Order: sequence, then C-alpha cells, then structure tokens
Amino acid sequence: MDSDRIQKFLNDHKFDRYQNIFLPKFHTDYPITLNRICIQHIEAPPADFKSNFHAHSYYELHFLLSGCASYLFDPDGSVRLIPGYWLLIPCHVTHKILQYTANTLLVTFQFCIAGEDTAYVHLFKDILHRTSVLTEQITEEQLQALFEIFEASTAPLSLLTTQNTALNLVINLMKSIERHILPSDDNQNIRNRDARYQMALEYIGDNICRKIGAEDVASNVYLSVRHLNRIFQKKIGKTVSEYILLKKADRSKEVLQISDLPLHDIATELGFRDEYYFSRFFKKAWGISPHQYRLWYRRQYGNQIQEPPQSNR
Repeated sequence: MDSDRIQKFLNDHKFDRYQNIFLPKFHTDYPITLNRICIQHIEAPPADFKSNFHAHSYYELHFLLSGCASYLFDPDGSVRLIPGYWLLIPCHVTHKILQYTANTLLVTFQFCIAGEDTAYVHLFKDILHRTSVLTEQITEEQLQALFEIFEASTAPLSLLTTQNTALNLVINLMKSIERHILPSDDNQNIRNRDARYQMALEYIGDNICRKIGAEDVASNVYLSVRHLNRIFQKKIGKTVSEYILLKKADRSKEVLQISDLPLHDIATELGFRDEYYFSRFFKKAWGISPHQYRLWYRRQYGNQIQEPPQSNR
C-alpha cells in the first residue's frame, strides 16, 4: 500500500474527526444504496474513549489506511484491523469499537441492499448474509478509488462523481467477497448458475437497444464469457451472442409493428452500424426484408395474424 501517498494526504488535508459525505439516492443497475461516506482521521484518541455495543440497519464497510482499530463482536470475538485492510460489518451484527491508535485514517461506507425482487438482489443478499464479519487486504484498484473520493471531498466536484466512484468500489468489493464465502457444493453451484443466468437475461433485456456483446453481459454478472456460454448452452442450447441476436430480432419486429420510424432510425436504436446491416440481419433472421415485413403486417392488421412464409429461424 502506498503509505507515503497516504501520509502526504494527511499532511496536506486537515479533517475534523469526522467528515461526512451524505450521498443522494439515485437509480443504478445494482441493488445497492449508498447512504454516507465517513472519512475519519483520529490524530490522538481521547483518553476516555468508549464505545458501547450497537448494531445498524445498514452495512458498514471500513477501509483502514493508517493506524490500527480493534472491534469486539458479540459473540464472535474480536478483530484487529491493520493498515491496508478492509472490514465488512453486515447489518444487525452487534459490535463495539475497542480501540483506535494514534494517527488513524478510516474511511467508512454505509450502504443497504434494496430493490425489486430480482436475481441481483438475491445474489447480493446471499453473498452478504453468508458471513458475519469479513476482512481482506485492500487492492490497488480499491486504494485508487479511495484517493479519488478523498480528492472529491476536498474539491468542488459533484456528489454524483463521488457516488459513482464509491459505488464502483463497493461492486469491486462484492466480487472479492463472493470468491471467499460462496460454498462449492453442487446445490449451491446450481443456484449460483441460475442466479447468474437470470441476471444475464435481465441485463440483455434492459440493454437490447444498445450495441452489446457477450463480453458486456459476462462482465456484468462477474463471469468469463466462456463460463457464461456454458451456462447458456445448458439452459437454452445457445451461446450468449446467439441469444442476444434472437432478442434483437424479436425487438426489431416489435418496433416495425408499432412505429413508423425510418429503417435507419430503427437500426440506430437497436445498435446496428447502419440501415444496410440491419436489413441484412433482419432478412437472415426472418426470411423477409424489414420493409416487406412492415407492409405485410399492415395488410394483416386487424385480422388473425400469422407469420409470413420463408422464416428460417
């Protein structure tokens, strides 16, 4: 860990004992709501320092950059956090702070898991509820994000910039937590595959009007393309890329049915390079050109509609 950079930061910026950054709520693709970031610099802890047992309705994520901090958990014993490590305290876990040493720099994130009943929510809650307390070394990527937050907290930058950086940091951490606590038994592996599959379907459905590929989907469900392709092959007998194309084909029919948009606008909306590539794609999928399909659909509208001939799907 870059201790010289941390010390320079402490020399250049004088914080109160607590510096709170309250974050506005805003919609993301993840079921995480960040409430607050607290930058805590304790030059010398008070002689009468005392913390009582308490618990929170939110998760606390502590990053310790200098000094030391000790915590007591009831009934699981104590944890001594040393510089360069983070500590996750899940909601409703009873704990108290035993000690801070001199020159302690602690960055605390408060966040909740909330949202609709989606695969993301289930997976995140499953990850976090499988551990009472977890600690691990801070990575270089996480450290860089912390310094970006430091700089934002001392400069007139937008809260949105700070929140995006903080959210990405928590997502990065979730990947690290998952590697440690998800068991490897067959039943759990099946549940985990099902959750990733549902997450992938949701991501593709939400982004079908963008230019997305298998790499984008795999990255958003924290798997390699190869691994995700194996899951899709077992589920539906198709690769991720093939499934994306099928969904784009379905969506292109819907747009042609309900709109008068020119073909080049539809091509742009669906993430194709131009009208020519869209027309080639549509004809390969449905055996008929987009223009011909639109005319056929308009003639059939109001009657019992049947699929046009020559569909080669």
